[in-house]
Amino acid sequence: MRIRPCRVLAALAAGILSACTAGAGSRLPSERVGPMLFKAEQLLDQGETCSGLLILVEVRETADEPADRAQAATRLLEANQGDDTLPLLAACAVRSRVLAMMDTARSGVSDVVTLRVRSTVGWGCPCPPFVFAASGDTAIFEEEMLYPVFTDPADYDRVWEDRGIYRLTGRMNSMPLDFYNWSKLTGKPQEFGGGDGEEYRLKRHPVFEVESWCFRPDPGVAEGAAEGGSSLDASHRCPQD
Repeated sequence: MRIRPCRVLAALAAGILSACTAGAGSRLPSERVGPMLFKAEQLLDQGETCSGLLILVEVRETADEPADRAQAATRLLEANQGDDTLPLLAACAVRSRVLAMMDTARSGVSDVVTLRVRSTVGWGCPCPPFVFAASGDTAIFEEEMLYPVFTDPADYDRVWEDRGIYRLTGRMNSMPLDFYNWSKLTGKPQEFGGGDGEEYRLKRHPVFEVESWCFRPDPGVAEGAAEGGSSLDASHRCPQD
């Protein structure tokens, strides 16, 4: 699927990738392509992945010359390890939305929002319990994973066990935390342990203060639940849409 470039990253954060269209008459002449590709490479080298990616998308979709479009397309494939632009654009959209929510929280406004996330059970790393559903089974940026803060301590054990979509309703905290500082908020503070996986525990991820939540299992998990395979009872299941 071809992704048309958005003029602002806010459009990505709003989740309307498929609605983004290049404006009529916005073709890029060849003399502008070189500086844009150079700028994109600078941004990618500096870790400004989303900004660099969007420049490459714009060149690929709007450059006058086929050779320029092909050059941008090749670089996009390299940036995405052969998967075209969709995975990385989705990651940028999640990151943009989370950073915006954290900025809002820092301003003193605490909006109640509902997030769709998945458990990271089975990832094989000491990662945060949740990854945004839009990110799939990978996370490129720290902002794609989050630490929850529950009012019921028992919820910390429940959410580590099942495969499916969780809907968390609550408020985004203004500051990201690493595993050790998050553990203090759970009532079970952990000491620095070192060893395998320590680099994951020291990464700072967003913190979400959960007011209510529900769970919808994947189809295979739902079948297992009928045989007692799920730890979540009916009171935690999301209502059908």
